[in-house]
Parts: sequence; structure tokens; C-alpha cells
Amino acid sequence: METSLSKQDLLTIKARILHSIQDAAYKMSHTKYVHIMCNDKFNSGIVDFINTNFDPAEHCFVFYRGVPETQFPIPKYENVVNLLDISYLTIPNSVEKIFFHSLFLQDIILYLYNNKELLKKSCWLIWGGDLYEAKRNKIGDFVRTNFNYYNGVEHDRIFFRENYNHNIPLIKTICYSAFTAEEIEAVPRPKNDRVKILVNNSAHQSTISALKKLAHFKNEHIEIFTILSYGQARYTERIVETGKEIFGDKFIPIYDYIKAEDYLHFLASIDVYILNQGRPQGATTMQTLLLMEKKVFARAHIAEPFKAHGMDIYHTESIPNLTFGEFLANEHKDANKKTAAYRFTDEFKMDVWRKTFAGETDPPIDAEGA
Repeated sequence: METSLSKQDLLTIKARILHSIQDAAYKMSHTKYVHIMCNDKFNSGIVDFINTNFDPAEHCFVFYRGVPETQFPIPKYENVVNLLDISYLTIPNSVEKIFFHSLFLQDIILYLYNNKELLKKSCWLIWGGDLYEAKRNKIGDFVRTNFNYYNGVEHDRIFFRENYNHNIPLIKTICYSAFTAEEIEAVPRPKNDRVKILVNNSAHQSTISALKKLAHFKNEHIEIFTILSYGQARYTERIVETGKEIFGDKFIPIYDYIKAEDYLHFLASIDVYILNQGRPQGATTMQTLLLMEKKVFARAHIAEPFKAHGMDIYHTESIPNLTFGEFLANEHKDANKKTAAYRFTDEFKMDVWRKTFAGETDPPIDAEGA
């Protein structure tokens, strides 16, 4: 049964919207950098890190929509605003740079299209799905290809060149994690009586083909996990059917969201991680597992750019031809751990953020190579 809002309810909503816009306008007028972000599991940690390691007076964080605060509370700082309607937001000319932390929301794309002049001093921090699963249309394509510069991974630059005929100025991204290297390494590693394998970090069509690649190990002492609490829900049923058909009770789908600390302990129990998506995804999960000395597989075109940063990732394409012993062998674990540990340090994160704030992009792909 539909219920209509009373006149007083409407007035209250309008007053709240107006107050949020006025609050944002005031705080932005006293700052150099504005961050536009939806509420999500990563963004609270980003606000904490920047406010702790940089001058908070130079930053204003504008949260707009996203996950309910009951799941992920918005951090309470003087430089944080919870905006209720972005369409009326006016960003002062005095703001030097604007950082868009993901571009999932159509409201934000329309806002940028209607305020095109903002793009020339804006940076898009690419999350993945906001680029690779974006619906192509005139408005979206214009916005996505006209940022001043971008923060992402090397494959994002390749994707832009091949799909948008556009070579983007890119700053390599950091690993978003709520934990330090020391906290990750302190998590106990249980002694498993079976080899535990994690396939992908979300529901995805590629999970089905990954399970088929593992089929010749079905009689080994293994357990196979896959995360189905988010991602491409339309494939969930087929993933479960395929996993149960091949592996029976050895296949364990995870349907519920796992809190960060519990997820960290879950990862500590994993022996092998297989990222079979065709694009970079779950970089935090991947680097956490490398730090834990776990074996990680990814598709060859995803794995190769990591090699340039000192991380040797094994190729999923090789799995059907491996013996079980070869599948478990992990001769690069020490070097991978050392590299991953550095990428979790405040020193590394601060360096990337400094470059991001300054707009110091990395060499274009033709100069650097894929």
C-alpha cells in the first residue's frame, strides 16, 4: 500500500537537503582538494589515512549515497559532509583539484556532464566495475574520457586505449586495506588437513570456467570456496550447480558478507587463490594473500603487469596442465611477500597519494610497456 508524504515531511526533507548543500559549500570554500565518494567499505579508511598523514584543512570529503551507515558508518570529521543531493552542489573556483572515488552513480556522471568545466581539474580514481561494466552512451563516454588524469592500474590504461581509443594519463593506484602489513602478518595461519582454494572474490561468470579448470583435482584433499555475497548475482545459481556437480561437498559457496577482520582470518586459512576474471579485481585480496605467502593465480594478461612491480603471479591458463604438486608449488613466495609488504606500508601509500594530489602521472603505456 502506497503512502504519501505530508507537507511537513516534504519541508523537512528539503531543509535537510539545503543544509547538506550549505554545509558542503562552506567546507569546500576553505580547502584545496575535494573528494566525492559514495559510502563503501574502503572510503572510511581512506578518509582516516589522509586526515592522519596529510593536512586535514586541505581536504573536504563529500559522501553521496552508497551503502547505509548501519553497515559502514561515515567517519565523523570536521572536513566530512554527508550530501543528500549532488545536483545542486556548487564547487568553488578556489578548489584546486577534485577527486572522484569511483564513478558508479549515474547522478555523478550527469552532474559532471552538466558541469563540464570541473573535469579539467578532476581525477577519477577507478575502482574497476565503474569502468569495465559501465554502460556506453554519449554522456558517460564523454565524462569518462575527459578527466584531467586517472588513478588506477596498468590494465585500465590498456582498456581505455582499446575500447575508447584514448590513452589516459595514469597514476598507479594503492592497495586499499584496513590493515597494516604487521597486522596481516600477525594473523595465525591454521594448519589445514585439506588444501583450501579460493576462486575469485565475488560472483562472476568466470568462476564457472575456473571450477572446470580445477576438475582434475576433484579427488584430492581439497576444499574450494567462492564469494557470492556480491558481484554478478545472475550467475550465482550456475556457479553453485557447477561447483557441486564437480566437487560435491568439497565446494563451499559463501553467501553472506564477511566483516573485514573475519575476512582477514579467512584469507589466512587459504592456500591457493585463483583470480579468473578478465580484468584486475580484488587487488587488496591478491596482495594480502601474497603477503601471507599464499600462491596466487590470475589470467596471463592480468598477471604480467604485476611482474613489473616485483610480484610473480601464476597463470590460470596453466592450471589444467599442472599436476597437483605443481599446482601447490610456490617458489616465488619469499620475493612476493617482500614486495607486497612494502605496498602495505604508510610510506608507499603516502607516496602514491602525494603523486595523486600533485597530478604526477606515470609514463604512458607506449613508453612503459604493458
